[in-house]
Amino acid sequence: MSARTRQTNNNAEALDDFISAKFEIDAMLERLKGFSEDRCGARSPVSPNPDAGVASGSR
Repeated sequence: MSARTRQTNNNAEALDDFISAKFEIDAMLERLKGFSEDRCGARSPVSPNPDAGVASGSR
């Protein structure tokens, strides 16, 4: 087997591994999104940081 064939095989294996990992991560994110929706409602609003824009000591 030539070096080029080995490189092609390694690239194909690396791509397959990457795609598999991406699908696993996407599935985990969907589960987390579902847990968040169950806990916080269908769409939880983003609450602003209450300290944003407040100078220290002015509260």
